[in-house]
Amino acid sequence: MKIKMLLSVTVFFVVMHGFVQCEIKPLQKLPFPQCAILSVAFCPDGKTLAILHKKRGILLYKKNTKGKWMHADTLESRFSCWKRFSDDEDYRVFFSDQSLDNQEYVGPLVFSPDGKKLICWFTYSMREWIKNEDGFWEFFHTDIQREFSPLVYSIVYSTDSRFMASLSRQGIMVYHHLSPSFGNCKLLEDCDSRSIAFSVDGEMLVSGSRTGPVKLWERCFDENWQSKLLPESERFSGDKLLEVGAVAFSPNGNELLCGFTDGKIKVWDFCSGKFTPAYELDGDTSVIIKIIFSPNGKTMATIGLKTKKLWKKNGSKKWVHAMNFEWEDIAFGPDSKTIAVVVADGSVEIRKNPLYLEQESLFAENKKDFYFGNKQENKKLLLRDIKIITK
Repeated sequence: MKIKMLLSVTVFFVVMHGFVQCEIKPLQKLPFPQCAILSVAFCPDGKTLAILHKKRGILLYKKNTKGKWMHADTLESRFSCWKRFSDDEDYRVFFSDQSLDNQEYVGPLVFSPDGKKLICWFTYSMREWIKNEDGFWEFFHTDIQREFSPLVYSIVYSTDSRFMASLSRQGIMVYHHLSPSFGNCKLLEDCDSRSIAFSVDGEMLVSGSRTGPVKLWERCFDENWQSKLLPESERFSGDKLLEVGAVAFSPNGNELLCGFTDGKIKVWDFCSGKFTPAYELDGDTSVIIKIIFSPNGKTMATIGLKTKKLWKKNGSKKWVHAMNFEWEDIAFGPDSKTIAVVVADGSVEIRKNPLYLEQESLFAENKKDFYFGNKQENKKLLLRDIKIITK
């Protein structure tokens, strides 16, 4: 018992004083060779994990009775591509039965917030799957975008799943998803944007511009969208106007965050229908590419060109930097406790969110067992599950 206590106190001392780095092992590792993972996404019901693989297509994983994620289905391992070879001819099949290696571009993999639809964009077309009554995913629709270039930056949904918007080089396309297909859509004339986000109520769309301030698109009664500029959203480096690399609303809708090409993240409070500049964060020394919130709004991940960070709220309800990470990409589970991360070796790791709630103590109340994380979970972490890395 004395040896155990001495070992626990030693680990506590070196961790607290920064002599070692404590790394928690992943809950599960899904290996994929050749670094072929393009995107990962959790279904909002928490029962499905989708992985977009460059060679094998869209892989769906489900939890078994032991809590492990197991491969359950492959939506498409082969794809067809449509392309127009001249301006006066219609789209026709360019190649078929080919892996994603041959695609010009494969875009994001996105679940609708209600968990009933799954969308993936690739080279001039958007494909949609719907979940049937038996819980299986069925191919539903293919949309050929005649006006759009193959490069699509992002796909976003409104919280109530009524609207979906895609952003490409040509502009923003907004789809009314109460219709049974992609037919009911509206092209917004904004070809300068690099990131888009819906407000929580779905009545506003925010776009980050390359050549000017942030734009706010408000939905009118006739289903048109009118734009206006976000006050004080211009940022300069000398005489040069900086681009906006990422925009995102917090899950409660009270904050709007905008990441710029100088690595700064500006936070606006959004209360009573008005945007008020609040404070700034140091996200990176280069462009901010992506801003991701956990569903409970207590954790935020920012991905920059050089630095990737996790953030948490402090006592004054401001975002503070908590830790850096080296993962290529990250997706939060619907319970905010679990994350799926893409690792540089090509694997996908299922991990506990290291910032879920607050880390109250490294020790249990009896001071005998070593704990890491929140005592409320009441789960002991054995020393053999901790990887100690000497700095």
